[in-house]
Amino acid sequence: MFMTVLKCDFETMKTAKYPMFFNNKDFLHKWVTSQFHLDRLNETILYRVDHKSDGIYLYVQSKDPFPRKNLENAGMRFLFSFELQAGNDFPCEFQISCTPNVSRNKKKLFIKDQDGRIEWLKQRLAPFMSNLYVAEMQTDKIDVKKKDGTTFSIPYSEFKGYGIITDKDAFLNAVQNGFGHAKNYGMGLMIYKPVA
Repeated sequence: MFMTVLKCDFETMKTAKYPMFFNNKDFLHKWVTSQFHLDRLNETILYRVDHKSDGIYLYVQSKDPFPRKNLENAGMRFLFSFELQAGNDFPCEFQISCTPNVSRNKKKLFIKDQDGRIEWLKQRLAPFMSNLYVAEMQTDKIDVKKKDGTTFSIPYSEFKGYGIITDKDAFLNAVQNGFGHAKNYGMGLMIYKPVA
């Protein structure tokens, strides 16, 4: 499994033939699926959008490390790709946007209190990580537009944390499958890096 990072420079976006619509999550999900040869029905498709001062970064997790050609038509350019790796007793920092929900009456409800949301994530990381520290950086929402023109919102939390991997296979499997719901809308992807 690979992590690929693409970037959309603001100036490039202005001259793109088919500019990316980062706020249209359904379009973005289909574009990622097409670019990385993914199967929407049988594969978990994980991506993340980061808006920064120098441009918009798109992180994509897939089996194919390289997207198809003609990225410039969408105002994008390839930065780098690397294989996801981990080891036991591997200390790392992580960042993840996800939807901490509980099921009630067959509905997924966003956990209202911050401590509950942090505990939700800790419970999902505890089987393969120790010495866990998790902090919620912010909460926000995604506005999704339906085909009929109506919209609905999906609340989510942005977490940062630290832990030591105790079961690398279980960890990589969880990272590959993502965390929480709304993965079609850019949620659930964990970005992690080793720390000394």
